Amino acid sequence: FISNISVEKEGYIKINKKNFIMLPEFLNLRILNKIIMSLGHNTYPLRSKTLFRISKILLKDNFSVISAGGCLIANNKSYILIIREYNKIKSLKLTIPKGKQAIWDRKLIITNLSDSFKISITPLGKELTDKSFIDFYNSNKKNSKKLPFIIKKTLPVIKTLEGLIYIPHLNIYNDKTSKNLISLENIDYYNFYN
Repeated sequence: FISNISVEKEGYIKINKKNFIMLPEFLNLRILNKIIMSLGHNTYPLRSKTLFRISKILLKDNFSVISAGGCLIANNKSYILIIREYNKIKSLKLTIPKGKQAIWDRKLIITNLSDSFKISITPLGKELTDKSFIDFYNSNKKNSKKLPFIIKKTLPVIKTLEGLIYIPHLNIYNDKTSKNLISLENIDYYNFYN
């Protein structure tokens, strides 16, 4: 289990599909349930009917995306991705005063290292509704990390009122000083190994 599942710093989970489907079905269902509960911040487990439906779809080799428990489960031949659903965080907004820190979606501790700027944080998907931001993003995305868009739109965008923009997971910024505005630390939100 541990050697076939990786928790990525961008906040999604990647499962080696070939090894995962070789496990007994009851174990697959239990693992999926734990991951979806942790990543989706759910108190209660998924219904058995939902888990069986997901399990059947994962056995197929064709690409599909399923929504369950506040997560998207993307399936292809080689791997299964479990991603926080954008609709669950699209209204998430943080403001962090200078020298303070806050938690983003129970996944990241973001510290404002600036001694003069207040920062605001929103998901990339929300920012992509602004035309001027889209122009900035499109002009810089060629240098960014290759990730599926369903993952990218859940990533945090750090901005200041002074116009500095930084998307740390994609290494996109409009001024080199914006990279020094924050520090990121992943939280052990995926405590599903126990």
